Amino acid sequence: MHTPRFTLQTVALAASLLCATGAAQAKTWILSSDKEGLSSYNTGISIVNSIYSTFETAAGGPTETIDGRGLLHASATDPLPADVPADVDIVVVATVQPNQTVTGVQHGVDATRFAKVMDWAKTRSDLTFVFLNDGCCRPSDTGSVAGFLNNSLGLSAADEITRVGSVAPQGNSVYLNTNSPYKDNFAALDPLTVEVYGKYVNVPAPYAVYLAPAAADTPPASMPAAADKVQAYGIVVPRAATNGSACVIAFSDTSQFALASAPAQAGELANSIMAAARDSAGACQVKTVATADLVPSITLSSPLQVGGNGTLTVKVDNLGQSDSAAGGKVVVTL
Repeated sequence: MHTPRFTLQTVALAASLLCATGAAQAKTWILSSDKEGLSSYNTGISIVNSIYSTFETAAGGPTETIDGRGLLHASATDPLPADVPADVDIVVVATVQPNQTVTGVQHGVDATRFAKVMDWAKTRSDLTFVFLNDGCCRPSDTGSVAGFLNNSLGLSAADEITRVGSVAPQGNSVYLNTNSPYKDNFAALDPLTVEVYGKYVNVPAPYAVYLAPAAADTPPASMPAAADKVQAYGIVVPRAATNGSACVIAFSDTSQFALASAPAQAGELANSIMAAARDSAGACQVKTVATADLVPSITLSSPLQVGGNGTLTVKVDNLGQSDSAAGGKVVVTL
């Protein structure tokens, strides 16, 4: 059984207060593995610098941004803070370089530090985490994000979200899922220009804001239905669905922030993400929950005889975050 009702109402209140009073002062914390002078992968450094500069602008400038570049590097010496800074409401997590040793120095991502970030995402329902993890080179990171989503959404076995790397088909476009209830902040970016990207697989369609096409550079013939499972490039899961965890916006690559073929895209996407996280009507605040929610089950302790008495045990599992079961009913067939 998951989070009880009184906690859910507290989460909703905290989120509304944040949107109403705290957004103007709140800061964006940008964490990365790649950093100039620390990483050996120039492409990763360039991508992370683009991510940093675009989010710095979208956040309102240098005073509204905290620089955490390099804090997730495998050989980082600067300490990762014990907790998210008090004035932060958005955490951007960017990782690019694969784990490798170059001239005796270990590069890539420190697994312990990344796990700490995931722990924050699990426990901080007041925050938004933006995961930008390279599709070709960071399978463990996208795998961790998939695991977080499965845990938060109550998905298991055949319903679990998984991830794949940069496998065919590969093109340069991914497409907005116009049936997603979380799409509105991203409507101006369709398609999104990408390259050599990974995918999240078996994603409940409403959470898939950007769809990975079945054929390279080919829009879907039709948009997925709410019950469908799809391959996704970009995922949005609002805090109403994460069972007491953060709102999560996750992309299975970083190329969308560094392509010379789409110079304006990075800034536009950063603005869209910030709006999704902070606007009172942004995607993170949407109350629609796409996965299974209040699910009743009934147990009869012994066979019920005609004319006799028996005891029924009714259990309701909250597999999403509905704050009420008003109007619901359980039907018992004897």
